[in-house]
Amino acid sequence: MKGIIVGTDFSESSINALMHATTIADKAKCDITLIWAKTPGTTLGLMSENASEYADLAQKQLNKIAEDHKTLMPKGKKIITKIIEGKVHQVLAREALEMQADLVVVGTHGVSGEDEVFIGNNAYRTVISVNCPVLTIRNQTKVSRALTDIIVPIDYSQESRQKLPIAVKFAKLFSAKIHVLGLYTSELKDVRQLVDAYMHTVDKYLNSNNIRYQMYKRESFNANETTVNFAKEIDANLIVIMTEQSSDFTGIWLGSQARDMINNCCFPVLSVTSSDFFASYSK
Repeated sequence: MKGIIVGTDFSESSINALMHATTIADKAKCDITLIWAKTPGTTLGLMSENASEYADLAQKQLNKIAEDHKTLMPKGKKIITKIIEGKVHQVLAREALEMQADLVVVGTHGVSGEDEVFIGNNAYRTVISVNCPVLTIRNQTKVSRALTDIIVPIDYSQESRQKLPIAVKFAKLFSAKIHVLGLYTSELKDVRQLVDAYMHTVDKYLNSNNIRYQMYKRESFNANETTVNFAKEIDANLIVIMTEQSSDFTGIWLGSQARDMINNCCFPVLSVTSSDFFASYSK
């Protein structure tokens, strides 16, 4: 990996996100860039009379966080701090593109208040704006230094399989096992056959990549609920899903269900877009 970006609003949730990011940086042997977005109209609007003083305090806090967590980083790698003006999701998307980052990590529930915090739709905006995989983590989600079990749900959409190269990268980094969860969400024969066909191609792909894996199939009226319950069943560390960056895609994990999974799941969620699929072959 070339680098990891972590967004922070100084909340416990964003600190927890940073701690998760250090576990990945440790395996990938890369730096972390810790970014606080200085948002016009909210941050500066509330502090217009002493904006420079507020920014100085933010920089000191960033430096303290980096210092407190430097021992979690691999040898020779560091946590770089940045303050950048702009809306959070736009700042992270621009920096990820400029840095050619491999991963962006954010907490899904930050401090209460305005648009600059990672809460609700803002976490989802980050996911669909950033041109690389995004790891979202709820506050108090346990940090595990050993990522051992990864869930890859497969539905009836063509895009469902496109997250596999990213899941394989993480599995290889941590020597983790991939659990492929086929979801039957319809009684229609054609739809169920699609799931079966996609599971077959996934089986061949993982086998060719020498990944430890296991295949499962579940009847499901609610994909989120079925996947989260399965994650609890196997004590998973990560769920990998597809999300959209355009309105052309259709499927379980694209749209409102993906938003719900990102904002409310009690497990870390790695969101992959179709652009990540193609980029994975060039890195």
